[in-house]
Amino acid sequence: MKNKNSFFSNLFSQNGKDKKSDNSYSADGRINLSKISESEESEKKQNILKILFKDKKHKEKYSSDEERPVIDAEAKRISERFNTAHNSLWIVLLTFVVIFCIFFSEGVSTGNMQHIFRNMFGRGEVNESISGYYFSINNNAVFDSISGIPVVAGSDRIVIFSPDGSHEYSEESEYLLPELKASDKIALIYDKGGKAYGIYDEFGQRHFQKDAGGKIYGGAVANDGTYVISRKGNEYMTEINVYTSTFEVINSIKKNNAFASVDIKANGSEIMLVTYSVSPSGNVESEIMLLKKGEKSPRKLITLENGTPIECKYLKNDNIAILFDKSYCILDKDGNMLSSCAVDINSIYMYSISDDGKLFTSQRIYGIPDTYKTELIHLDGVSMTKLQYTLKNAPVKLNMYGGYAYIITEHEAIRLGAENFNDKKIYQSDKKIEALIFISKDAFICTADCILKIDWN
Repeated sequence: MKNKNSFFSNLFSQNGKDKKSDNSYSADGRINLSKISESEESEKKQNILKILFKDKKHKEKYSSDEERPVIDAEAKRISERFNTAHNSLWIVLLTFVVIFCIFFSEGVSTGNMQHIFRNMFGRGEVNESISGYYFSINNNAVFDSISGIPVVAGSDRIVIFSPDGSHEYSEESEYLLPELKASDKIALIYDKGGKAYGIYDEFGQRHFQKDAGGKIYGGAVANDGTYVISRKGNEYMTEINVYTSTFEVINSIKKNNAFASVDIKANGSEIMLVTYSVSPSGNVESEIMLLKKGEKSPRKLITLENGTPIECKYLKNDNIAILFDKSYCILDKDGNMLSSCAVDINSIYMYSISDDGKLFTSQRIYGIPDTYKTELIHLDGVSMTKLQYTLKNAPVKLNMYGGYAYIITEHEAIRLGAENFNDKKIYQSDKKIEALIFISKDAFICTADCILKIDWN
C-alpha cells in the first residue's frame, strides 16, 4: 500500500496557489492522501483514466441533463505530455522506416514483411509442438525445410507448410522431375533435365521461370536469396547465371567444358563452378572457378587432374570439398590442396558430404547377399579417420547432422555418433521411408504422404 500512496501522491502534486488553500496538502506541496475521502480519491483516478484512455465517443455532445465530467488540471497536463510523447514516437518510427527502405532496399521484400507480421501477430507456435505434417503428392517427391518448416516438391504438387502444420501454400507443379536445393530461408526447385525453375520462401512462390534458356544441369541458393542456375548453352557446353534476390542477372559465365557441379556460399558472397574436359589421350582435366558475386573475372581458377569431378561443396570453415571418381579432396579457400584420399566411385552405392567435410559412403559387399558397408571418412589435413558400419538392408539416404551420422533404409532410421559410430539408435517405421530432413534440430522421416518426427526413445 506504501507504493500505491507514493504513486498517487506524485501524480496529483500541483504547483498552483490552490495547494495552499486546501488543508489536504502537506507543507511540501504533496497531497496528503490520509485527508482525502475514498470517494475523492476514486474521482481523481477516474478523471485520469478518462483523459488518458478516452473513448472514441468523447466527441459526442452531452445533453443538457448530463453532467459534464470534472477534469483535473494536473491530469490534463499529464495527458497532454503523454499524447506528445506518443506522437513523437510515431514520427521517429516512420522516419526510421523511410531511412531503412532507402539505404537497405535490397533487404526489403514481400517475404520479409510477411515474416515480420507473422512474428508480430502470430500466436508463438513453434515446430517443437508438431509431430507430423500430412500431404497428398503422387510421385517423384523430394523434401527439405526452410525457416523451420517442410517443403515438399512432387511432379504434381508443391506444398509448403506453416508453423502450425497446415498447408501454408500449395500449387500445381511445373516440374516433371523436381530437384530441390534449399538454404536456411530460400528453396530453389528446378526441373531436372528440363528448363523450368522457381524460387520459394516460407510463404510460397516468389519467382517462376518457365524457360531458363537451356536444359538445367544444376543450381544452388544462398540465405540472402542469391542463386545460381547452370544450364546447357546454345553456343557453349556450360553456361551459368548468378541472380540477386530480386531475380536480376549479375554474373554470366560461359564454358566449353562439361558441367560437373556448382555451389554457393551460405551468405551468397561467392560461387564455385567445377567443369572438366577430356583430352584425346583420355586424361581428364578439371577446372575449379571461384567467382565473387557481381565481379566479372574469377577470383581463382584452379586446374586438377584427380579424375572426373562429381560434386563440390563449400564447408562451414570456408574450405572446399571436391569428390572425384578416383579421389576425395579438401582444399583451402584459395584452392590449395590440404588433404586427399583415394575412392572408387564405381563401388559407391551412394554418398553424402557433411558441412564440416566428412564423406559418408555406402558400398555393396559382393559375395554376401543383401549386405552393405557404410564408411565415414574424415580428412583433417594431417591424417584420415575411417569408420565402418555394416547393415543388411540397402540404404535409401545417408545424412550427417549435429554430430550424428544417419543411415536411412526403407523401414529404418539408424543414428550413429559421428565420432566413433557409438550411441546407436534405431527407429522403425511401418511406412516406406523416402528421405530424412531436419526441422528445429529434430529429425523427421519423409514418406509418400506424411513427414513424421522421430522419437528415438
